[in-house]
This record gives sequence, C-alpha cells and structure tokens, in this order.
Amino acid sequence: MGHTWIVTANQSGRYVGMGKMKIHGGQLTDFEWRPVPIKGYCPDSVLTQKLNHYLIVADKDLKTVVGKAGQDFGLFQNGENTGRYGEAALGNLVADALKWKAGELNLQSDFALTNSGGIRQNLAAGEITKENVLAVLPFDNVLEVVDMTGKDLRRLFGFLAAVPLGNGAFAQISREVRVVYDCKAREVKELTIGGQPVVDTLVYRMATCDYIAAGKDGYDVALSGCLRRENTSLLLSDIVIGYIRMKGTVIPYTDGRITLLK
Repeated sequence: MGHTWIVTANQSGRYVGMGKMKIHGGQLTDFEWRPVPIKGYCPDSVLTQKLNHYLIVADKDLKTVVGKAGQDFGLFQNGENTGRYGEAALGNLVADALKWKAGELNLQSDFALTNSGGIRQNLAAGEITKENVLAVLPFDNVLEVVDMTGKDLRRLFGFLAAVPLGNGAFAQISREVRVVYDCKAREVKELTIGGQPVVDTLVYRMATCDYIAAGKDGYDVALSGCLRRENTSLLLSDIVIGYIRMKGTVIPYTDGRITLLK
C-alpha cells in the first residue's frame, strides 16, 4: 500500500508512456514517468488498407443526421464545464432522455439522474449527427433503473449537496425533480419528486447510468443498499439519439430544477 506506481499514458491512444527506473540492490530507488505524444509516425500502409473499408462504413454511419438543435447547447464557459456547477441545458436533455427511455421500456421511473462528469462536449445549433451525440457522451455507460427507499433517496441528495462545485459527481436531473442546495451549509434545503416531498418509507425508482448505480464517484453512500437494479444494456448515447429523433428538434432550456444558494 503506497509503494506501487500506477501510471497511464493520457487517453485515446494519443500517447505512449515512457518510464525510467533506477534499481539498486534489487530495490527500486527512483522512477520517472511521462506521456510521449505519438507524432511524426507514418501509418502502416498494409493495415491502413485493410481498415479503410471499415472506416468508410463507420464514418458514413457517424454522419447520420438524427435531428436538429434549435440553438447551441453550450456546455463550457471560460474553459469550465458548467454542468459541474449547476443546472445545464445539455444535462437536462440527457436526464430527460433517460426518463423517457425508462418509460418506453415499461420501467416506469419517478425521475432520472446522471453525473455531469459523463457529459463531455457541447451540442451546436443545427443538424445533430450520431457523431455529435457520441462526442457529448463518449463513455460506454448504459441505462440502469434503480429502486430505493425515500430515506436513501434523501441520503443521495444529501451526498450531492456536499459534492464540491466543479466535481464530475455533481448530478444533472430530469424535470420531475426540484432541489435546492445550500452550498455553504452543504445540505439540501428543499427536495420534491413530481411536486411532492420525499417520504422515507416509499419506494422510488430512478433512471440512471450503470456508473452511478454501481456506486462510483462516491454514490455508494446512498446506493449500496438499493432495493433493486435493472440493467437495460442500452447505451446512454443511443438513448439520447433516439430521444432527439423522437423530438425532431430540441431546444436548450433550464427550468429551475436545480437551485444553488450561495
């Protein structure tokens, strides 16, 4: 514990990792590590030729238009992901899509919630392609529907109230939820689901992603004792693509589902 180096060469195959070790008397005495950008290398011509057909097919599919954005779903401001600091129009779109899909599958949920850390790119005004949606949701997260008691649900939002602003664990929620966070006290001041206060003894059903359902990013404080998890195996990106197709045109908006008292 504490003596093992864990390293990574950044992401997406853009770097290789270079490590230099100094070993004295069979013991590691020094270790240097840095990611090295993969630049200036010519692609292998044989491999490129074999892959070219698949690249053409994949590119054609990615360029498929699935709908239209009436305005920009802006996500970044001054280099910061605004979805990690409060309600974001793009977060609303994703959360509402999860709630919609759960209903389509007859897994009637009370609300939907997803972590802002999984939302990575803006959605520009104009035609929306599959590629655009995959840029927004690049991870292979899938839809899960989780049953929990009202007590655990309040514990969940209590955890979210304490998440530092700017952290990827900060949640975006569907339109059924109204929550007020006191940022100084790091607590929930108000919380309603479907316009009603949360009752400890009732069971609530939440549409979310498998990452959250598994308790990652600290969510285990509220979800480790959930009553039921149902994994749909449906990618969040495919769900949002289907939601946009169903809507035809999507318009960015916020409606006060998250209020921050600073």
